[in-house]
Amino acid sequence: MELSYVILQNIAASGGATFSATNSVDLGNNSGWTITPIASRTLLGGQRQLERLNALVVNQWRQWRRMRPDSL
Repeated sequence: MELSYVILQNIAASGGATFSATNSVDLGNNSGWTITPIASRTLLGGQRQLERLNALVVNQWRQWRRMRPDSL
């Protein structure tokens, strides 16, 4: 299974398939996945901009989870 531009957290992949997520955000506690973050060369501003984007995505996701814990 191949995914792109996803946010993964607490996802255990199992079975005979290969699980990969490219240009994605790893929020932790994932197993069985090969997760490739968003390539810095695709962003204007390079690595520093990528780090800011990843931090923003993680913070927004955590805020959303606190507001809606029953939705997952």
